[in-house]
Amino acid sequence: MSKISPGTLLLGIIAVMFGLLGAYVVRQNMLDETVAADPAPPAEPVKFTIPMANTDLPAGREITFGDLSVVSMTQEQMVAAGISGQYMADTKQIIGRVLRDDLASGSRFMPALMYAEGDGPSIMDKLEPGMRAVTVAVAMDAAVEGFAVPGSYVDVIFRSDEDTEENLPQSTVALIEGVKILALNSHTLATKQINEDNRRGSEDSKVTIQVTPDEAIALQVVEGRGSLSLTLRHPGDGLSLDTSRPVTLDDVLNRPRLKSHKMQVFRGGSMTEVDFGKIKQAPVEPENIVQVNADKQAKVERRDNAVSTADVK
Repeated sequence: MSKISPGTLLLGIIAVMFGLLGAYVVRQNMLDETVAADPAPPAEPVKFTIPMANTDLPAGREITFGDLSVVSMTQEQMVAAGISGQYMADTKQIIGRVLRDDLASGSRFMPALMYAEGDGPSIMDKLEPGMRAVTVAVAMDAAVEGFAVPGSYVDVIFRSDEDTEENLPQSTVALIEGVKILALNSHTLATKQINEDNRRGSEDSKVTIQVTPDEAIALQVVEGRGSLSLTLRHPGDGLSLDTSRPVTLDDVLNRPRLKSHKMQVFRGGSMTEVDFGKIKQAPVEPENIVQVNADKQAKVERRDNAVSTADVK
C-alpha cells in the first residue's frame, strides 16, 4: 500500500476548506436575495380608544350606552382632530354619570363635564335667579300619570272644595301656567327610577315646581282648600289660559246656577236658621245660551289660530 505524501494531504485539506468557503458564500448570497425580495412589514401605529357623544346631550342628562360611540385614533389623527389633554377612555366610567354641562355631538367625555358618580344636580343648580321653588302634593294620576318628569312644563289646575256655609260651589281654575318641574319626589332627573316608582303606585307625589314669588303665595293660599293637578304642555307653547275666573259645573253645562236661600227666625231669646233649599235662579234665555256657545267656539278658534301661528314660526 502506497503512502500519502504530506504534500498531497495538504492539498486535500486546502481543497476541502475552499469548498466549505464557497458553500458559505453561496448560502449568504441566497439569504440576501430572500431578504431583499420579502422585506418585513412596518410596525402598526399605536391607536387610542376615545368614547365620544353621538348626539347633542343636554346638561342634566344621565348617560346611557346609546349616547356614546367608541372611536379608535392614532396620535396623528388625534392631533388632526384637535383632540388633546385629558379625556375619559373607559365607557364603564361614563355610563350612568350625569352631565354638568351641555355636550355637543362628536365631543369627548371629560371628568370636568360630569357630576361625581352617584351624584346629580340639586334644586339650587336648576333654580333660575328671581324664582322660587315650591313643593306641592298632587295625586299620581293628577301628575299626568307619571309622564310629567323633571324638566317638563305644566299648568297647575286648582279645584276648590264646595263650601256649603258660604254657598260656594265646587269650582276649578287654571291657577298657574307654564311652570317648570324641578323635581318629582326626591328625583331631580328624568330617570328610570321615576318609572319604577310609578309602577309601584303611590297615592300622592311631591312635585317641586319653579314659580314667581306671587305664584308661590297663591299656592300657599289655596293649600288645604281643594286639590291640585297638572296638565302637561309643550315647552314652546305660548298660548295663555283664562285664569280670570273659576269655572263650575253649571258653567260647563250652560245650566242656570242654583242659589240657596236661608232665613234667620228669632223667637224670644233664640235664633233659628231656616234653609229653604236650593232654588233655581231665573231661567237663562235661549238666545243667551246661543251667545255663550258662540263665545266658546270663538275662543277655541282663537286658540287654534295661535297654535297654527306658533307652528309656522
